[in-house]
Amino acid sequence: MEVDKLKLICVRNPWGSGEWTGDWSDDSELWTTRMKNLTGQKESADDGVFWMDFNDFVVEFDDVYVCKQFTTQAGWHSVITHDRWEGDYAAGLPTKENKKCKIKNNP
Repeated sequence: MEVDKLKLICVRNPWGSGEWTGDWSDDSELWTTRMKNLTGQKESADDGVFWMDFNDFVVEFDDVYVCKQFTTQAGWHSVITHDRWEGDYAAGLPTKENKKCKIKNNP
């Protein structure tokens, strides 16, 4: 969300606790009433939901998992499969470290 030329991102920790404590965190002095109203930022609570400057987000996180919790009450079920892509067709893409890849073998 861009607000007053600031790029802010709202993040939810799926475990429900543990939050960012830097700029734009729940207790940050950067929050004004106007900014809280524009972003919908709620009162400070260790609920796993927090805001960050997008530049801080990029520095702090190497991996991001986007997920939605579907419940059995809503008629959803899940299947988890553990697998690997290996063998003749797991050649990868050409990079400096993988110069001998056989991209033509990739599916």
